[in-house]
Parts: sequence; C-alpha cells; structure tokens
Amino acid sequence: MTDVLDAGGIQHGFIDYVAGTATGYSQSGLAALTELAQIYRSIDPSRSLQASSATLAKLLAATIAKLWLEHGDSVPAPDDFIALDRKVEDWFSSLTHTRLHAVPCIICPYPAPSFDIGPVHFSTWHDFPTGRFGVTKEEFWGLGSSGTELEVGGLHFGNLMKMAHERSAGWVAIVEISGKAEQESKAMADIAVDIALGALKAVAPGLEIRNVCRATSCTPPLWRADVWSDGSHTQNGVSNFEPAKVISPAVFADVLGVQVRRSLDVVGRRLEEYLGTSSSFPLLVESWANAAYWFNQAVAEALDTVAVFKLETTIEVLFRSEDMAGSKSRLKESFKAFFGLEGSHQYPGSALTVDQFILNITTARSRVAHGTWPTINTDLPGYRKQKPINRRELEMIAGQLLVRYAHYLELYGVACQTSDSTEAFFGWIKDNR
Repeated sequence: MTDVLDAGGIQHGFIDYVAGTATGYSQSGLAALTELAQIYRSIDPSRSLQASSATLAKLLAATIAKLWLEHGDSVPAPDDFIALDRKVEDWFSSLTHTRLHAVPCIICPYPAPSFDIGPVHFSTWHDFPTGRFGVTKEEFWGLGSSGTELEVGGLHFGNLMKMAHERSAGWVAIVEISGKAEQESKAMADIAVDIALGALKAVAPGLEIRNVCRATSCTPPLWRADVWSDGSHTQNGVSNFEPAKVISPAVFADVLGVQVRRSLDVVGRRLEEYLGTSSSFPLLVESWANAAYWFNQAVAEALDTVAVFKLETTIEVLFRSEDMAGSKSRLKESFKAFFGLEGSHQYPGSALTVDQFILNITTARSRVAHGTWPTINTDLPGYRKQKPINRRELEMIAGQLLVRYAHYLELYGVACQTSDSTEAFFGWIKDNR
C-alpha cells in the first residue's frame, strides 16, 4: 500500500482493493484542504468554537474523495461544488447535541462528599451518577442478574475504569459539552476540568491540593521510591505525594461545602459562562478561564523557575497584558484595583514593596523565557540585587487575583456595566472600592 501511495505522490489516500486504485491528495492538496477549512470556519465566528480546521479538513477530504470516485476522472462540475457546500453546511448545523463526558481525576485518597464547580460535578466512583449515562448501578459495577460478577464498568466503562485504576484516580468529573464536533468536545471537557481544578486550587490553597489533576493529563507520581549510594553506603527512602493526604475527610468536606462554597459558586459561574458562551463579557470571561488553566499548570509544576514563569503568565493572560511593558502596567493597576495598594506599599506577608514585587515577577519570567537564567536551577532570579520573588507568595497573589477577578466580574454585571474591556473593568473596580 505504501508503494502504491508513494508512486502516485499521495500523502493521504484511500485504497480500492477491487479496482486496484488509490485515490487521495498530494501535499499541496492537503494544504489547500486546510485553507478551505479555515475559510468555512471564518464565515461564522461560532464555527471556530465548534470544530478545528484539522477536523473540518478531514470531512472535506472524505467528501471530495467520494465525489471524485463517483465521477471517475472527470472535471468537477458546478453541482459538485454545490454538493460539497451543502455537506459542510449540514454538518455544522448538526453540531447541536450535548455530550456528557466522564473524566477520571486524582483528588484525594479517601471517600469524601461530591461537589460542584459550576457545570463540572466531582464525585468518587462510589457515587458515580450512572443514571445520567443510561446504565444501572448493577451494570456499572459488573453485577449480573444471577449474582455473577462481570467486568467492572460493563460494556461502556470497562476501559475507563481500567485506566482510572492504573492511575489511582479514585474520583471522576462529569461535564456536559454542547455544540462541538466529537474531538473538540473531548478536548473541551478536559479543558473544563483543568479550569475547574485551577479555580479550586486558587479558592482553597490551604487544602494542599496542588497535585490534584485529571488522570488523562501528565499526572504527577503519588509516591516515589529513591535509592542512592555515596560509595560506601546504600540508602533508600519513600516519599508520599498524595494530594490532601493530611486533611481529614470531614475537614475536606467542610472547606469545600461551607468555608469556600461562595467563592466556588462564583468561579463556577465564570466557568459556566465560558463553556456556554453566554456571558455579557465574553472577552473578560475568556481571560479568566485562560488564566485559571495556566494557574492549574503552574501550581503543579515541580521546578520553581518554570512555576514562576507560568504564574506570571497566568497574571498576564488574566489582564491581557500583551507585552512586558503592558505586564508591568497592568500589574500595578491590578494591585491598586484589587488590593488597594500603591507602588511603595508592602504586600501583606511579603518583604517586598509592590514595585519591587512587580519588577521581580517580570524579571524572573523574562530571564527564564529568554535563556538569561538557567531553567534547571534551584534559585530564582531577582531584579538586579534585590531579593528574588518567592514562589509561594506569587502563588498566593495569583490565586487571589483569580478569585477576586471572578467576584468583581459578577458585581460588574449586576451593576449593569456593558464594556467588555480590561480598562473599563479596572476603572469600575477602582471607582467602587
């Protein structure tokens, strides 16, 4: 098959064993398909959210190949182009259904009550809502009608349960995604869970849940064993990295159910607006969702240098800073708007003034990003000879900015504001402090 395709210069093709032919596309043909897909997606802004260019290009490739095979080697007629256009329009019109996704997660090592972050429902597998997926608990847990034990998960969930078991994922996130092609729906479900977990880490940092994650991402080890030798003695050790391992189930439930419930509800509404594309402030909500995604990645990062890079990026994305000068300016504005602190003020719990803090944040990110400070380093760079930024301080500030941003955006809407810009949003916050 490879020889046949190579002989025809075909990069992506279909083999007809009966006719002994191969039909497909050259490299330039594939590039043209991608360009055509981008044109179709640009017709309506909502289409870019429904499907990627790669997904649409596959549909175009299959449709055009079918038309070509039906007509032999004849030149395409106007009716062929009309048929292709109708096929694409019908396909986009069909993307109206809702998919319910189950995403295994690593949350905490013990049973605890279920909780919601906006449209994302988290529960242990024991409390998995089987009814929402149209299966019975008996079928899900592999219990036959005669009492015989079958595979856990049954026909549909068997492989998912195997993966969850292999990754020690005792929790599952349930989220509905509407109006997207299959691949984009799966990707958005993952993103929604990551945003929810990022928001959770910002709202409840005291739970020590920096390692919580979905099992389909790059999961950190829950424990590790080490062996080392100094030439004369061999030693070994074991470390436990389970999230929330020192928090009792009762405290875990109380924190999420009572202490931070209001903030969880607020950030949950921001996530719901982002997924539903129904917000009055789509750009501001998009900034928050992107920043929450970055925060989730940053907090779980092992290297301090990379973590600070991601944390500063979290803030830049949140405020749409655009460049380094804009980042410094927006950071100053954010401290004044969200905390009421000017440049010479000390941030509570920090030895640095606001101006020093901002210079250290932007310096650390810039030097790591541009290679003037080694990424693989146990120390962080400071601005000139100032004390370097402290990772935990930056995590605290970035997390508080995420949470306060979500709260203020809710009040911004209640106040019947209409401008969907960071400048107007900041101005309103400062005017109403």
